[in-house]
Amino acid sequence: DDAPGMRDGVAYYFSHPPLAYDLPYLFFIATSIAPNALGLELFNLFFHLTTALCLYLIVRELLVQQAGSHAPLFVALLYLFMPAPLWFHSNVYMSDMFVQNLWALNLLATGRMLKRGTIGSVRSLLFFSITLLLTVYTSWPGVFAAMAVSVLALWRWWRLRDGAYIRLLFGTWLAVALALGLTAWRWLQVARCPPVEILAF
Repeated sequence: DDAPGMRDGVAYYFSHPPLAYDLPYLFFIATSIAPNALGLELFNLFFHLTTALCLYLIVRELLVQQAGSHAPLFVALLYLFMPAPLWFHSNVYMSDMFVQNLWALNLLATGRMLKRGTIGSVRSLLFFSITLLLTVYTSWPGVFAAMAVSVLALWRWWRLRDGAYIRLLFGTWLAVALALGLTAWRWLQVARCPPVEILAF
């Protein structure tokens, strides 16, 4: 019981942020169903479907000038019935798998903003920042997404000297800071040690 991850005889897993574990919990609470494997599988498959939809919208956004293209539908169906993701989403649950669902949503927000040139739009920046926050609050690949957007924003700002890219950079790291702050706060609700110790752990 003295370890940072132990409280009242329960071991808590600190290797990932908590959102991927909060959502199934809220799903079972909202449906008044006791946690069970089938419920978790259905929850996972629902998000598998939403990721396929995000991929459809991303490709359609990229091919906006080719209105009659079947590529978006092909990509969505390819992902939807791809054996590996479908098998894992039907049989396994883990935050570093679940993060791809929110990452796809963030890629949609990013691609739409860049493709349409709406970097300066508050609505676009808010959509991007919220989806990035959720991605980082789910698992660490969200930080890599933030780094990629930061490099792009800095490069475009250096070339164009457009202040909208500085605002994009600010929105990016504000989302990351909020997600990491929420994660640390949640960890500290469990841990019985000073903040420096738990973060080092």
